[in-house]
Amino acid sequence: MVWGAITYKKVSILEVINGEWKSTNYLAMLKRRLLKNLPNLKPEGAGGDDTKRLIFQQDGATLHTSLAIIDYFNDCDIEVVNWPPRSLTPI
Repeated sequence: MVWGAITYKKVSILEVINGEWKSTNYLAMLKRRLLKNLPNLKPEGAGGDDTKRLIFQQDGATLHTSLAIIDYFNDCDIEVVNWPPRSLTPI
């Protein structure tokens, strides 16, 4: 499996995921990849209170909805849209 982030015009660094993951693995990967990619993914002209902010989308898999993951997104002030488990279309 591969994790990545995309926007209308930009893409993130990909993370290759081997084996079964738990929320602790997911949290470590988010810390490693997501915040480092955000400056490159933000829409042009987006600032602190700009309306062009990023919204993170993920399915409702158990590892995505653990308290540690929810706390991480809240602490980083990242808005998250959740979908039912296994509902996102693979790219």
